[in-house]
Amino acid sequence: MQPKFFYIALFLSAIVSFCIFPSIGLSGDFEKSTKFYNNCIVKKISKCQSKSIMLTSKSDNLREYALLGSQKAIFYTNEKDRLIKEMMEREVDLKEYQVEYYLNKRYNELKK
Repeated sequence: MQPKFFYIALFLSAIVSFCIFPSIGLSGDFEKSTKFYNNCIVKKISKCQSKSIMLTSKSDNLREYALLGSQKAIFYTNEKDRLIKEMMEREVDLKEYQVEYYLNKRYNELKK
């Protein structure tokens, strides 16, 4: 009877350990991911705002491009917290091109 109890106790302690210890490590990952997503969005906003210099261009196409950049900058600024939360939920890879793809996709989805 005692060997059964020992194996059951060992099994339960292993399960509890696997459940407890990953959750402790996740808080650091959460902060790291949040910081990375925030930095990517800030860079994207900066890039979009830099296009606004072309608003005074003589070219209609460049003015439209600059207007689109300004609209995207406003969108990303207003929706930054929501976008970070969505990326955390969807576990978007911590790669700039993945985040940019997601941001562009969400902009196009929400602005239709």
